[in-house]
Amino acid sequence: MILEGSGTRGGRYEHIELSEKLAFPVSVTLQGHRCIPDDHNCLGGLGLIGTKPIQEAM
Repeated sequence: MILEGSGTRGGRYEHIELSEKLAFPVSVTLQGHRCIPDDHNCLGGLGLIGTKPIQEAM
């Protein structure tokens, strides 16, 4: 699993390419939700904005 946070904002999507190449699920933190396109096949957020699939993946 790859956890995207605000630190990946300037990454020009290398982190997304890596997750797709390795077939790793992606989750985002509350502050990192803009680091990945809304249409990407990620699991969603953690914590208060978390989803059941991300909780199961953790």
